Amino acid sequence: MPENNTRQNTKKRGFTLIELLIVIAIIALLAAILFPVFGRARENARRASCSSNLRQIGLAMQQYATDYDSFYPAVLQCQAALVSGNCPSGVRDLAWPTLIYPYIKSQQVYVCPSNEKSGYIHNNGVAARTYYGVTSNDGSTNVATMTEKATLLSYSRNVIPTNGWKSYSTSAGKSGYAIGGTRTPIRESALRDSSGTIHIVDGWSSSLSGGASMRGITSEIRTDRYAHNSASQTINGVNSTSGDTVASKVAFRHFQGFNALFGDGHVKWLKSGSTTPSQWTIQED
Repeated sequence: MPENNTRQNTKKRGFTLIELLIVIAIIALLAAILFPVFGRARENARRASCSSNLRQIGLAMQQYATDYDSFYPAVLQCQAALVSGNCPSGVRDLAWPTLIYPYIKSQQVYVCPSNEKSGYIHNNGVAARTYYGVTSNDGSTNVATMTEKATLLSYSRNVIPTNGWKSYSTSAGKSGYAIGGTRTPIRESALRDSSGTIHIVDGWSSSLSGGASMRGITSEIRTDRYAHNSASQTINGVNSTSGDTVASKVAFRHFQGFNALFGDGHVKWLKSGSTTPSQWTIQED
């Protein structure tokens, strides 16, 4: 009997059900606290990488202008000769991402790490989509002889024409980086406030592949000043019906905001809905 009692006393005591539940509850609580912190840290890193991409794109724009008599690339330019106007029959256009590609030489620079096919919630609570863009049916994707080309694209360029505004009349002559249309390049001297004028931003398109181009933002309703969803919404006191199926819009993929490259080459994070019309015009206010 004494020997049996000794064996019983030396048996290891296991966890009770209540103790296990308490441990699981503590782990779940810690996970709920730490996971958002880790997620925010990851997004901060992605936003920093995106900012670096835009700075490289801005530097490439400046290098291009240096090589081409102080002209920025147009949104579309003829492959046969880098001049304004339509291409001759049978000659493809090149989009601005491909025009500056020789100065970048990396497809990845055009892709924001946070830009993926996933759900997206605008700051007004309306669900939308954020996809990679493509350069549509121009030479960037279709000219077989182009070994240096940009295909996937996360960024859109401010090329709002004089008739693309809600805030200004056409006669006011306000525009983005395309005074005479998307095929006409502008000189650096046309930019009156380089540090205060938005040039290239986080952008989205309506489809992952084969969708509409997101080379350029061509109207004010596609800026952050307007809601981007399928229903009519009001933001900044103005009604907008710019639907989710429309390409080339500002994408609020970084903490309900977006990275913006300005004319002088600096990059800044902006909260959605925070910009003013004058930040999108290259002319003096």
